[in-house]
Parts: sequence; structure tokens; C-alpha cells
Amino acid sequence: MKKLLIFILALIAIAVLGWFAIYQLKAPAIQSDIQKRSTEALASNSLDWVNVAVDGRDVTLSGSAPSEQLKQHALETANVYGVRQLTDNIQLASVAASDIKEPEVEAEPTQAPETGQVAEKVEEPTQEVAEQSDNESKSAEPVAADVAVAKVDINANAIPYRMNISKDDIGVYVFEGVVPNPEYKQAVDAHMQSVGADPVRARWQVDVSSEAPPANWQDNTLKSISALQLLQEGSVNLDGDQALVKGVAVSQDVSDQAESLVQSLSSDFASTDVAFDIASPKQVVQNNEAVPMVGSSKYAEKFCQTEFDALLKQEKIQFQSGSTEVEKSSLVLLEKVAQVASRCPDHQIQVHGYTDSNGAAAANKKLSKSRAEAVSSLLAGLGLAEKRLLAVGHGEAKPIASNKTEKGRAQNRRIELIVKGLK
Repeated sequence: MKKLLIFILALIAIAVLGWFAIYQLKAPAIQSDIQKRSTEALASNSLDWVNVAVDGRDVTLSGSAPSEQLKQHALETANVYGVRQLTDNIQLASVAASDIKEPEVEAEPTQAPETGQVAEKVEEPTQEVAEQSDNESKSAEPVAADVAVAKVDINANAIPYRMNISKDDIGVYVFEGVVPNPEYKQAVDAHMQSVGADPVRARWQVDVSSEAPPANWQDNTLKSISALQLLQEGSVNLDGDQALVKGVAVSQDVSDQAESLVQSLSSDFASTDVAFDIASPKQVVQNNEAVPMVGSSKYAEKFCQTEFDALLKQEKIQFQSGSTEVEKSSLVLLEKVAQVASRCPDHQIQVHGYTDSNGAAAANKKLSKSRAEAVSSLLAGLGLAEKRLLAVGHGEAKPIASNKTEKGRAQNRRIELIVKGLK
């Protein structure tokens, strides 16, 4: 009996240890899964300003929320299935009251009667004069039906809505005009962050109007910022029913994208004038290398990485078969890469080369390194400083698709661009 009891206890101990071992093995996977799902849920709801830290099944959120409503939305969104405890370390972003001027209300002057002043006596009209005046008033009335006279309440503090948004060649925004309330600035700051602009360095010189804004006023402002962010520099002037947009684009493709955004304003304006110039790609890079981009490093890094990923998703950098020479059709793509890289001059651009699994591993690694170096050399020729460029060859390592099919092998033969801060 004693031996049986010992045997049962041993089985229980083994089961507990086995469960603990399995849990320890699965814990990193669970943590990684929660991290991924929370981050993706926040990103899909345009809550990229939230930082997510996961420890096991416990999640901690931090960041600067544009408003209390968005903060609560972030907490609800990040609380995905599997989260055990959610810790809120999110701070509310403060809006500087000095940035926005409230309208000044002028008090109507009142005149007190001077001491000892005697009001002049106004003689009342005689009955004859009163009757004559009454008869004249009656004869002046129109024969037609009664006419309603509307009273117009004129607000002396009403300011016509207008907004001029300018962006200089180092990425600093200036807002001049009229806004409906201080919360308007919070919405603009959040949008600037989402498109890679830096709201911290933006300058505001605005007044607050007591009138309700025109339809879609805030939406048109945000679209204008999105268009300007695509340009090297430019300005948008929204005044009444007129919109004037001008600036410098680094390529015709970028100009077309910006103009498409501007045209979406047209339904709200009687006329929309667009004037974009196309700058020389190499000249753009040289100019921006000379003047460091103003703004937080994380905004510049995020902007460049997002743009690189979008460019390479649309089009691959192609090489001649079995060669390290870049196809001529890919030179335009590399010009776009150089133009984007000019917006984050304090960051290193890493060029990573990959191959498929055909051939010897050593030869593939050498080929991938040579192709990465070829891309780096072309980018340097377009004006990027060589110290910012790093070529890395991985060969057939880290495939993103199966090497058993031609389609998969084609996907694995690729160049990736990674943005890192310079040491």
C-alpha cells in the first residue's frame, strides 16, 4: 500500500513537472502572439502612437494620447483575447494654450451721465401731428401680403475661415489662419504623426472663430497635410471657396499622388489651383544632405522605412540574369529610394541581398553580397553619403517563400532596405 501511494505521488509530480515544462516552452509563443495581435489591432485602428510591452500574458500600454476618447479606444483595442492584465501608462498630450488665441471680446463703451447734467426736455407731438404721422405710415404700407422681416444677429467676433499651411524643405510646418477650437490642433497633431511629420516642431499662428467651421474644414486640412508630406516643400491656402496648392515634388509619380489628394478637396471649393514643379532627384538628395531634417529621429526613421517598404512592395529591384548589374528598368526605382533616403539623413540605409536555394550556398551568399553592393554604389552615385550605406549578403538564408516553386524562388531573390540610426 505504501509503495502504491509513493507511485501515485511520483506520477502526480511527473505530471506537474511536465505541465510546467510545456508551459515554459509555450510561454514565448503566447507572449509573441499577444504582442503581434495587440500591435496589429492598434495599427488597423490608426493608433500607431501606442507603445505595447508584453510580459507573458500581461500587457502594458504607453504613449501620448491626443485625447481621452482615443486613450480609452486604445485600451479597449489592445485588450485582445489571451491578455491577463492590462496596465495603462498612457499620458494625455497637452495642448499649449499659447499656441491658439481665443478671440478678444470688446465690451461696448457705456457713457455715464455727467454729474449735474440735465436731460433736455423732448416735447411730445400734438394730437394733430400724431394723427398725420399715423396716416402717412398707413399710406406707406404695401398693398401686397404681409412681409416678414428677419432679424440678423451679427456676431462681432466671427472671423472668416481661412488656413495657410506651409512646409519648408527641412520638413517644418507652419499653420496660419482660423480654427474652430483648441481640439482642432490635437486632431492635426495626431494626423501629422500618422503620416510621418513632426508636430513638435510645427508652428501655429491662428485665431479661434466663434462661428461654426465650413463643411469638411478639418478633413480638408488633414488631406492638405497628407499632400504636403509627399512634397519636398510646398504650401496649401484654403480661403473661402478657393484652394491654392503649390510645391516641389521629387518625381512625376509623387506629383501625381499629391495632386490626387488635392483634387479630393475640389468638391468643397469653387476652384482648386495646383502648381507643382519637379526637382532633379540628385539635386534633391544633395540639398537635403546639406541640411539635416528637423524633427524627432523616430519620425524620420518611421517615415523612411514605411516609404521603402511601400516602394519595394510595388516593384522589385531587378538584376540581369546571373549578374550583379541592375536592370535599367530599376534605375527609376532607385532614384525614388534615394529621394526618400534624403528625408532621414541621420540614419543608415542597410541594403540586404537574398537569393533562392539554387546553386551552392557559398556562391549564393557571394552573389547576394555583390548585388547589395551594386545597389549601394548606385545610391551613392545618386548623392547619398557612402558612410550611410551598408551592404549585407545573406545568400539563400531567411526565405520568405518556398524554394520548391518558381514563383517562390522569384520572391526569395530580393533586395530589402532597412533604416537604422547612425552610431
